[in-house]
Amino acid sequence: MKKLVRNTLTSGVMAVAAISVCTVNAEAAASCPANAVCFYEAADFHGSMYLMTGSEVNSFRVVNFYDGSNANDRVTSIINNRNSKLGVYKDTYGGHYLGYVGANSKVGNLSSKGWDNKISSAYLGSTNSTSP
Repeated sequence: MKKLVRNTLTSGVMAVAAISVCTVNAEAAASCPANAVCFYEAADFHGSMYLMTGSEVNSFRVVNFYDGSNANDRVTSIINNRNSKLGVYKDTYGGHYLGYVGANSKVGNLSSKGWDNKISSAYLGSTNSTSP
């Protein structure tokens, strides 16, 4: 009987843990407000975040995540809740175009596009039309 109770408790704890992981990921994505762009330091919208409410970031060298750490070349995931595509660049002030994140879309891991820890500036409505 003790073994049955222990196995049942263990299964219950594992199920709750799995649900919690899914909920945390959904909450992280949901925490990016409407009409904003959110840059995260970790994959899948985790870690500290920088919230862009304007239309551009000329230099991430002067931008910090919420935890106070500098965001330059440290962005790993992006949520774009704006109605314009977001052009991202390797250098400050729009130098060396990397590509874009579509309007009202997100990228959970920038390494899939080759942009992980490379972004130094970003502009909404970027005029560059090619994407890697």
